[in-house]
Amino acid sequence: MAGHLFFDSNGCILWMQNREARPRTNTVELALQAKKGDPAAFDRLMELEQARVVRMASRLLVKSDDASDAAQEVFLRLYRHIERFDPAQHWDAWVYRICVNVCRDLNRKRRWRSLLSLDAWLEAGGATPVSVRRADEGVNASELRRSLQEGLRLLPEKERAALVLRDVEGLAAAEAAVALGVREATVRSQACRARSRLRNFLLQRTGGSRL
Repeated sequence: MAGHLFFDSNGCILWMQNREARPRTNTVELALQAKKGDPAAFDRLMELEQARVVRMASRLLVKSDDASDAAQEVFLRLYRHIERFDPAQHWDAWVYRICVNVCRDLNRKRRWRSLLSLDAWLEAGGATPVSVRRADEGVNASELRRSLQEGLRLLPEKERAALVLRDVEGLAAAEAAVALGVREATVRSQACRARSRLRNFLLQRTGGSRL
């Protein structure tokens, strides 16, 4: 997870991500060619989206080792349903929605969601939030990344998806709402709750001191 974490005055995490430049290739045009039955166009889509899908899956899944399997399922679903793609629809949002659904299915199959409840963890003695401005000062970078990944896995499924799409992938609330199939206000609420939970988790991991 490249980038830095900041906290605003309300205690919400502002995730400043060093984002990779997206390919200039017109994915919509490739999708339309694949829709017409061009296998080379779909292969090119897979090449362009592979890294992004695996990265996002690793953050949405409770067990990140499943990310490669999830990516394969995402592309299988894209291939099977490519004829449903509407050129008026945002390609990224369509990919995100399929990835979210695949990861949700995998998480449910493993039945880990109820076992890894951040709510239960906090009720068992989670730390009270304190004022923090930077989450990357005074903390080993690799340790912070591990803590962030662990914190993400402990989030409730819907809140994790909202946070990943909004703060990690950088989607606007409206785009994330389309990808998740919910209202924009719901995305904002879920993402804010997730930031608060993740902030509490990080503070607990550092003993409630300045991170």
